[in-house]
Amino acid sequence: MRRPTAGSWRRGASSRPWVSLCVRHAVECRADNTNILNMLAPFNHAETYCRILAERSFLKTLGGGCSAPVGVSTTLKPIDSQFKLSLTGAVWSMDGKTKLDHTLQQTFAQIKRTEKHKLSPTDENECKKVKIDNNGESENEILTPAEVLKEKFVEKSSTCGDKEVESDTRIFCGLTVNLSMPIDVIIKCDNLGRDVANALIDKGALEVMKVTQDIIRSSVSEKKS
Repeated sequence: MRRPTAGSWRRGASSRPWVSLCVRHAVECRADNTNILNMLAPFNHAETYCRILAERSFLKTLGGGCSAPVGVSTTLKPIDSQFKLSLTGAVWSMDGKTKLDHTLQQTFAQIKRTEKHKLSPTDENECKKVKIDNNGESENEILTPAEVLKEKFVEKSSTCGDKEVESDTRIFCGLTVNLSMPIDVIIKCDNLGRDVANALIDKGALEVMKVTQDIIRSSVSEKKS
């Protein structure tokens, strides 16, 4: 997540820790537009997806927005043979005197799907072997690079004995499923944000937010009148 480097430097606060605005860095696309989703898939960064989904789930559960001082900080780091996702959420009063924050972590064995290979000498490969005739020409159809690329833009694809990957139409806080990630990792990220928000709610976050929202709404009404 980017922090306001230039502004913080001018204020002499460049070395201070910052809590970013929630759910930045997402690209919008229709959930039913398979071609566009497949085109965007290579750019669907798994590590960023984990953090954004957790932040979205946090903000959705808390019901925060531009009318309340709500912040979040996420980190995803490899720890030994696992990955640890940490999320800190916070709510402030208008004058900054009241602050409620909570931090939770979630660990994953992996955040990307492992590819299954069947290319060892003991395994039968499901791909067709290229048969060469007496003239040295192949009797099987050989696809050009353009044709290979075209085959990737379908909802289902099967490659040389790999497990078939089906499109998943589920939506998590406005995000489509990242097909490069195990679904259980996606669900855990969603749950992490929700759990942090619920912990803040138990601490009285909704009451703090309501006071701030009432102040903002009343000031807006006065300006209109």
